[in-house]
Formats: sequence, C-alpha cells, structure tokens
Amino acid sequence: MTSADGINRARCRVQLFFYIDPCGPLADPALRFGEIEFKPRLFFYDRNLWETALKLKSQVENPGAMHRQYAEALGIALTHELIRINGGAALREPVSRGGLASWQQKRVAAYIEEHVADDIPLATLAELAQLSPYHFSRSFKRSFGIPPHRYHASRRIERSKQLLANRELSITTIAFDVGFSDTSTFSAAFHRLTGQTASLYRRNLD
Repeated sequence: MTSADGINRARCRVQLFFYIDPCGPLADPALRFGEIEFKPRLFFYDRNLWETALKLKSQVENPGAMHRQYAEALGIALTHELIRINGGAALREPVSRGGLASWQQKRVAAYIEEHVADDIPLATLAELAQLSPYHFSRSFKRSFGIPPHRYHASRRIERSKQLLANRELSITTIAFDVGFSDTSTFSAAFHRLTGQTASLYRRNLD
C-alpha cells in the first residue's frame, strides 16, 4: 500500500519546452535571431525571463482562455529576453518613442472592427501597419494606451453590448457571434471589462 507522501515523492515533474522559429513572422528581423549563437546555460535564474515564460506557459495550458495576440506578444517578448541574457546588447535596436501614424491607426482599427469576431494574428495587424510585430506592439500601445489583444477584446465586448439590446439573441449566441469559444469565457471577459454580468447589463437596458 502506497502512502500519500510516497505518491507525492513519486509524482513526475512535467517540463515545457518552447521552440522559436527564427524565420517565423514573429521573429523581428532587426534582431537577426537566427544568426545568434546562444551560450548554453544550466541552473540559472532570470526574473524577467522566468515571468515571461510562466505567462506564456499559462496561456498554452489554458487554451479556453487563450488570446492569440497576447500569446504571440509573449513569444516576441521571450525572444528579446533570451537575447538580453545572452549578452546581445550589440543587436539591440534603437528605441522608437513614437506611436502609430494616423493612417496606421485608422487602418488597423478598421480591420479589427471588420474582423472583430475572428482570431487575428498579431503578424497580420503588424503587416497592415508595415511594421515588425515587435515594433507594432509597442507603437500600438503608445497610440491606443493598451496592447493590441486588449483593444481587440474591448471591441468584442462593445459589439456584444450592441447585440444584447436584441432580446431575441441568447447570451450564448452573442458570445459565439463576437468570437468567444464558450459562454463562460465570454461572461468572464464581459465582467472583467464592464464590472457587471452580461445578463445584468441586458436587464439594465430597460
């Protein structure tokens, strides 16, 4: 008979590995990621790298709550953290302190409105603005005050508010119509961004 302590001691540790494609659309060309020779490291700790990896791990392990743009942004951040701890200061790009130009803001915002229910890759939005995903994410936040994935989520909730005025539509139908995979995820997002449930919001429309 195995004791509880014995079970705990025998419990396996699950490791998670991240594979980064240096030729992928999320790898900033300015970093020349594929040309870097990374130094092997064992048993080290870097707080920023660890926190970024944990956030990405959480997104991977909880697909129901996963937002593609957020996960992609974390992947971009992870590449920068890896280069930083590798001593790649020479590869560091100049910091751009400006936001998106007016035409970029209008083009990206219009695209998100048109495809608000879709799973929009970060690379697609960056291409519309003619920027790398990394530069786009930083410039977008300077212009809109929030990251692209949060802006997209907020537009979904605004669209759902419009649909909630139509009482012939169920909350489940509305959740699917604005791009959520299930009602619980929609309800959590609605409450997080509005401070009330979708049902209460609908009742208050009277």
